[in-house]
Amino acid sequence: FRSSEMRSRMSDGNPNDPLLVYIGRLGAEKNLTLLASVLDRLPRARLALVGAGPFREDLEKELGGRKVKFMGQMVGTELSEAFASADVFVMPSESETLGF
Repeated sequence: FRSSEMRSRMSDGNPNDPLLVYIGRLGAEKNLTLLASVLDRLPRARLALVGAGPFREDLEKELGGRKVKFMGQMVGTELSEAFASADVFVMPSESETLGF
């Protein structure tokens, strides 16, 4: 399902840069603000956030000035392409509400 078109979308037209992706609910409990320090240490890296949630506005402020693309909600083939087209899947939460 890897897609050069999806990679270009998620990297804001910079498909050769390292690309991290988070896919899930944009909630405070997901610890997504931790990704600011990751991006600060990896200046060429880009982050695509796939999903929606109540913490989006706060994330836009916290991650502002960094190479971050908010992709919104995805399903089906589009979601599969997002997973497959990034270099690294990140999940910074310290716990998972699904019981894992």
